[in-house]
Amino acid sequence: VYDGPDEVHKFIVDVPSFVSVTLNGNNSPMGMFLYDYNCGGNCINVAETGAGGGTATFAPMFLSLGEYYIIVDKDLATGNLANTKYT
Repeated sequence: VYDGPDEVHKFIVDVPSFVSVTLNGNNSPMGMFLYDYNCGGNCINVAETGAGGGTATFAPMFLSLGEYYIIVDKDLATGNLANTKYT
């Protein structure tokens, strides 16, 4: 359960291809969730960092044409993503 703030990142796949995504959460446990629907419908993949942050990765996966959304969510309810470093 992620009680902290989240950010939504949209990207478009113009050519069907394999895509991998890495989240580097430097100082907080975080999760990232890949959807093909803006309102959080149809979750395709989930990856989480460790308790102290670190790296979470979606292994290469084939994505068809379309819009996709990655929600990055912080595990803690304190603070906000503005002061939680991730790339």
